[in-house]
Amino acid sequence: MADRWLAGFVLALSGVYLFATSRLPSLEIGDPLGPKAFPFLIGGLGCITAAWLFVESLHRRPGTPAGEQPAARHHLPAVIAVMAWMFVFYFLIERLGFLLSCALFLAGLTAYFNRGRWLMNAAVYLGFPVGVYLAFTQILGISLPRGVLPF
Repeated sequence: MADRWLAGFVLALSGVYLFATSRLPSLEIGDPLGPKAFPFLIGGLGCITAAWLFVESLHRRPGTPAGEQPAARHHLPAVIAVMAWMFVFYFLIERLGFLLSCALFLAGLTAYFNRGRWLMNAAVYLGFPVGVYLAFTQILGISLPRGVLPF
């Protein structure tokens, strides 16, 4: 039942976000997509995620948990650790660059949350930063911090 509430909240939040995005002014010069493309993408993905969560919650048998959940006493330290790790990422991104700092950030997260699956973790913490870097720099034309890498 909590998943349905969360799906409804995310859907409502995404709807408000999309409405606010639609009210952004359109520019006649510059990028043909304008300032609305990325916010529309984020809002649309939020709606898709909410719908997916809602449909998934409908197909789950009553009384079946969404997955193996750790004991509640472990949630707060994990949240604090992830927040601290995000601050480390924030301070390293300019010094090391996007690729290295994001790979290090994801390596730490996947090592903790996906223990023992080293090959899968390596694919995530190496593939995701490279994909995002190429998408931003080559497709969107947006520069990301280079840091110590020459490219």
